[in-house]
Amino acid sequence: MRYVWTPNFEPAQGLQQLVQRESDRSQLVSQYLEASKLRLAEGLPEEAESLLAKVAEIEPSNKLATALRQQVVKEKAQRELRPTCWSGWTREGCTLSLRL
Repeated sequence: MRYVWTPNFEPAQGLQQLVQRESDRSQLVSQYLEASKLRLAEGLPEEAESLLAKVAEIEPSNKLATALRQQVVKEKAQRELRPTCWSGWTREGCTLSLRL
């Protein structure tokens, strides 16, 4: 009887799955970061903040996410200082109402 060696590919398959999961995770983080940058540029810090929270769940030590979170905090603070009378008002109407 002759012994025929058949390779066991389970370790290689496990490694391949691990690499694929890591690649998927990295791609997802990149998508969230790009979307959060876009939301900040659009003046939507709350939406950016939501996306950055997802990044924090996946990759808590991401430096870009930390920097973007600081930018969100800054943008929200600046927004609180801006007048909020733009909806339905003319610029002159808002200026006059703030003077009163």
